[in-house]
Amino acid sequence: MLFKAYKVFTALLALVFLITSAPVPALAADSNVGLTVDPSSGQIGDAVTIYGSDLYLGQNPMFRIYFTDKQVDLSGVVKYVEDELTSYCFFQVYADIVDNCFAQTIIIPSYFNNKAVDEDGTYYFYLAKHNGTINKYVLLKGEPFELTGFSDVLFTPTEGHVGQELEITGEGFSPGESIQILFDGEDITEEYLDGEPKAASSGTFNVVVPVPAASYGEKEVKIVGASSRIEVVKTFTVLPKITLSPTFGGPSTRIIVHGTGFSQNTDISFNNALIVRVQVTSGSFMEEIEIPADTEYGSYVIKAEDAIQPDIISATANYEVIDPLIAPNPLEPSKGRQDVPVNPTFAWSPVVVAESYDFQLSTDPGFESDIIVDINLTETTYTHNGSELIYDTYYYWRVRAVAEDEACSPWCQLQNFHTVPESSNPGDPTETPDPTVTVTVTVPPITTTVGVTSPPLTVTRTQPPVTVTETNEVTYTTTAVITTTAVSPTVTLTQPPITITNTEIVEQPPVTVTQTIEPVNPPSGAHQGAPNWAMIGMILGGAVMASAGIVILIDKIRY
Repeated sequence: MLFKAYKVFTALLALVFLITSAPVPALAADSNVGLTVDPSSGQIGDAVTIYGSDLYLGQNPMFRIYFTDKQVDLSGVVKYVEDELTSYCFFQVYADIVDNCFAQTIIIPSYFNNKAVDEDGTYYFYLAKHNGTINKYVLLKGEPFELTGFSDVLFTPTEGHVGQELEITGEGFSPGESIQILFDGEDITEEYLDGEPKAASSGTFNVVVPVPAASYGEKEVKIVGASSRIEVVKTFTVLPKITLSPTFGGPSTRIIVHGTGFSQNTDISFNNALIVRVQVTSGSFMEEIEIPADTEYGSYVIKAEDAIQPDIISATANYEVIDPLIAPNPLEPSKGRQDVPVNPTFAWSPVVVAESYDFQLSTDPGFESDIIVDINLTETTYTHNGSELIYDTYYYWRVRAVAEDEACSPWCQLQNFHTVPESSNPGDPTETPDPTVTVTVTVPPITTTVGVTSPPLTVTRTQPPVTVTETNEVTYTTTAVITTTAVSPTVTLTQPPITITNTEIVEQPPVTVTQTIEPVNPPSGAHQGAPNWAMIGMILGGAVMASAGIVILIDKIRY
């Protein structure tokens, strides 16, 4: 009995020796450690607060905060700073650790240990603890941090007029954040855009906005990221501009001069002669002026210039002085056109001051006789719906504008056209009924493999209409109508024999198999059902000793 106890004790000692001498696996980072970075985004030079919690102190605790551009997977085995990080900046934790927690404020650095921090993106904070046994820092917990401040914005163009399209392109913003646009201190995001623009997942955005009303000069344009608080400031130069309405007319015509992008009192001149000085409000003005009555026909310059800085702030526009009652421009039928239908439609361009139009149509180019149509119209089109014109005949037409005071413009340039020959006149075509083809199909008897014979089947099918086209060369002097009728053919199709094979499925009844298993007799001399106490004792003892060895090992390596 003593011998057996000695063997059990020896086995337990051996087991403990094997456990304690086996290689120690590296343990994963402590998942209970807490790490918080507030705020979670910012720029170089910003202050952030690092919070650590649920720390295991042990003897001589030393903690560091690492800032790096590399993401480290802390699942699995322990990761050491010296093995994982190449570019980083670290801060020793000097704050008091109370109840296993600390809070320390640091400044976002501009330089790592081996390179400058020079671009936006996702960076990482890590909390690490010193392992004195191997003199390395173990990474315990990590948190991402969005670094901003390297964003940029481009304008296309960089200067222009009020109302002109301005394309704004930005990059380096936080993914998905809303973008705010301020022009000369005024928020134009909602007024000029349908909803707030948002940065794409790449941090870029692109919007097109009209240049808002502003006075002359450089204007500050600020682009702000709603969540990242990125601010990019650029300048856009507003230039002066004037527009005229209308841009042409006769002497004594009154027109509107609209100016934008000016600074203060502005002088308006016509053909270098001052007409009026206007007051500018928010860079804009609108003034009605009258073209001098003695102005001859031609092109003239209307100029608006700042009363104090005329050489710098000025804009011009051209105005055409013309006879307002000009002849319309004929459009359809065009001059010299052939094959015009005998019921044509006529069209011409409108005249601004016209109240109506005189239209004439004749076979006489001098319009002294044979005038077919002589009518006054308020529209710029006329369709001849009366008696048809004569085939294969030349016609002439003209039109003039009539003013409110019944003054008439000159006739337009004489127009001529030629109607189609009578044989070419489009008419209702003679329709030939589509032939119907009847197909009779006779199917022979169908014999199956089981000896069943079906009677003959007769199937009648109707073929869709068949169009037969024939080309005939016909010489004629009058209208000829040719009608072709296709003969209904009869087509007989023979169906080959069809063989049908029947497949029969036979179900097999289930088969039951019975197997008899004989009990195995225990070895002679063995006690059936009796526990092996010696074996149980060895197992329990070994488990106790193994547990004690693991506890000792953990206490040894914990830090």
